[in-house]
Amino acid sequence: NPAFDVTPNELVTAIVTERGIVRAPYGPGLAALTRV
Repeated sequence: NPAFDVTPNELVTAIVTERGIVRAPYGPGLAALTRV
């Protein structure tokens, strides 16, 4: 009984965090969010 479901990656269009929204390509966007 998992506490979350698995979403196929082709259905993920953005990652929403407290610091902002990251859209593909995710690498540069996530790197920018983690900069202090």
